Amino acid sequence: MSYQKAIALMSQGPSRPTLFAVRLPREKVGGSAGEYLEFFCKSTAIPEVRTNTIAVGGHENMGIVREQATNVMFGKPFTMEVIETSDLLVYKSLRGWFDTIALGANQNDGARSQRMRYYDTYSADFELVKLEYGGPSLGGFVDYREVMKVKFIGGYPVTINQIGLASDSNDTATTFTVDFTYESYSVSYDALGSLSVPGEILGAVGGFVGGRAGDVISTFGSLL
Repeated sequence: MSYQKAIALMSQGPSRPTLFAVRLPREKVGGSAGEYLEFFCKSTAIPEVRTNTIAVGGHENMGIVREQATNVMFGKPFTMEVIETSDLLVYKSLRGWFDTIALGANQNDGARSQRMRYYDTYSADFELVKLEYGGPSLGGFVDYREVMKVKFIGGYPVTINQIGLASDSNDTATTFTVDFTYESYSVSYDALGSLSVPGEILGAVGGFVGGRAGDVISTFGSLL
């Protein structure tokens, strides 16, 4: 069956992987970086969830082996790729959060020794929200429905990966990836809100990549 025929059989259109928002704690990354990341996180994924099992023989019937669930496991790490600003706003903010993990995490001012801080001082909850197009609204805004919210509990960045630089990368945005660990996550679908985006932001995003924002911009690319 073709893609177009499959869509015709659906009561609603297919979900778009380009529509999502990452919301990091403002007390860890600051308001400006947190707001920026809602728009310019290039890619991420909803982590897997699975269960570990053990084989149990003859539990109810002799000779029959069943797989008994033992605990629920949450896929780690949570990874996201971000598009950086010219003043390195995101990197500085995320590195600031990372540096709270230990005294001496940033080896400046002659501080060579490291002393790890208490877990509760650097861990925090954050969210990944799946969005879908909600239609135009008043005042030049475009609305997006929040259809799924993943709340990561007790997370913090464990790896800020390298920033690739190259003299022949003309007309290319600087990007890098960040890995977060966390304890577990919850998923909610009901009584969620919406995200209203000013039309000028959509226009700016489209102009930034020549109208093909879906190639590098996560949240609004397919609509430009």
